[in-house]
Amino acid sequence: MEMNGIEKFTKTAQNYMENPTIRKKMWRNEVSRIILQAMEKKNVTKADLARKLGTSPSNVTQILNGHRNLTIDTICDIAMALDMMSSMDFVEKVSSKSVSCVAEITKPYAESLGKNS
Repeated sequence: MEMNGIEKFTKTAQNYMENPTIRKKMWRNEVSRIILQAMEKKNVTKADLARKLGTSPSNVTQILNGHRNLTIDTICDIAMALDMMSSMDFVEKVSSKSVSCVAEITKPYAESLGKNS
């Protein structure tokens, strides 16, 4: 049975979980996705968030594009600016939760690959 784009990419991504550069990029992208979701939920624009953080809209864009290695303090500042709490979790690499986490994190990339096949 042939795998679709999402399945192929998820399988490939699981093999890359030993690569620290890829894992770090995936985590930055996941944090960015969570921030974007929170902004949408709170009806906060990039300009609004920049103003609340005392930074430039271009810096917020860099954060949302996953191009910033955010500190815990910055994540807390963003959560506070959105009037929300932040959280994170450690899971075993072999658990079903970690596999679904990889699938969720990689889904946008896998979907874009599926469109190109």
